[in-house]
Amino acid sequence: MIKAVLGTKKSFSCVYKVCLRVSEQNLTYKIFFNYSGSIVNIQVKDFLLNGELPDALADQLALQCGEVLYPLEVTLSDKGSLYKLHNYTLLKNRWNSVKNKLFRYYSDSYSQEYLYKTDSHYHTEEKLFRQLKNNPIFFLYFVEPYRAGIPENKYKEYIQKYKGVDFDFIQWIEEEKEREFYHLYKEGIYPDRKEKMELSYKISSAQHIIEKACFTFFKNEQAIQQLTLERDSELSDVTLVEKEKIIEKKSLGFWMDEKQETS
Repeated sequence: MIKAVLGTKKSFSCVYKVCLRVSEQNLTYKIFFNYSGSIVNIQVKDFLLNGELPDALADQLALQCGEVLYPLEVTLSDKGSLYKLHNYTLLKNRWNSVKNKLFRYYSDSYSQEYLYKTDSHYHTEEKLFRQLKNNPIFFLYFVEPYRAGIPENKYKEYIQKYKGVDFDFIQWIEEEKEREFYHLYKEGIYPDRKEKMELSYKISSAQHIIEKACFTFFKNEQAIQQLTLERDSELSDVTLVEKEKIIEKKSLGFWMDEKQETS
């Protein structure tokens, strides 16, 4: 339950260092999750591609399209999973304020097609929400079980949808002897497309907070995408006001870090 995460606090914050690896590219950034009841405010900073600011035209376009997302606010279910976008109207208005400039500046065919797809997502709440749920960082982070602590049944089989298809999942939990942390493992398989995903978590037993997590996606037994996140203890647990000051000092844009769905 959300209450288990927040405890007696009116608000709660976690900050993570994130690295997404795809082929030869590494995308790194910090992401801030600021809880207030069932609403989570999400912000990002320090976005780098292979250790530098993006210089390729396509990367710059994606960056400008995606930075409209943040600050992002989502509403969670009572189990801690994504339920809906909380500030969709604001997101759509942000996009409308910049899209014409982008369409004029990025006039090549690739950019125009990318912009039309992006415009479709920002103008359809369902599409945008589905895109976010399929984003590796949110698919990994907003996982239900750890929110309420260790479940009685430590092994589970279930079906979960990812990018429009049903994956067969198994899930199991291992506790450390000291019981300070426990480990959650999830493995999903879609045999017809020879695709598999593995998710692993190190979770604080007392606070029910993810300390480390990893998402790896396989196709034909080859890892084609991996996302890792690690809690930044120096920035976690500061107040939202303090956190906003940090972001203002060094704020960078951010885009949805995978290709868009076509439908």
